[in-house]
Amino acid sequence: MRKVGNGEDLAKANPRRRVHLDGLQSIAGSSYLLYNQLSASPRPGSRDRALCPESQELTFMYEHRSQPLLPRRLFLRRLLGHSLVAFSLVLISLGVGVVGYHLTEGLPWLDALLNASMILGGMGPVNELHTAGGKLFASAYALFSGMAFLATAGIVMAPLAHRLLHRLHLETGDQ
Repeated sequence: MRKVGNGEDLAKANPRRRVHLDGLQSIAGSSYLLYNQLSASPRPGSRDRALCPESQELTFMYEHRSQPLLPRRLFLRRLLGHSLVAFSLVLISLGVGVVGYHLTEGLPWLDALLNASMILGGMGPVNELHTAGGKLFASAYALFSGMAFLATAGIVMAPLAHRLLHRLHLETGDQ
């Protein structure tokens, strides 16, 4: 087993592999890429991942069922990365709501923040809406907020669900 320190060393160790170390993929994916390089050879019966970088792009974040369970430290790093993405999604959604309420209803920034927060949290608007544009925006933003909530919950729960299913699969695979 060879030790690889960072992304540059990883790319030098196997230049045929595409290493994603930019943006959010750096947070969530670099620990798995490092772990994947250090773990066992490619799974039996599949295409060689080193020769097929597009398949690596699609599965850079989670280990395959034939690979061992990710160590706790790397799992917590993965969970932190997913949580940061979810938090970013909430902040962006809140920003869209604040700007939308401010522009369509002419609400002061603080009232726009309150309305956007209440809709995003599922409670409903606080201020009465007076313009047709504001009502249309509130309707669209409410639908968007519901989808953002589902997406955020999925992003946060994905690593937990994957680890649970992976652990259960490992237990049944030993028998």
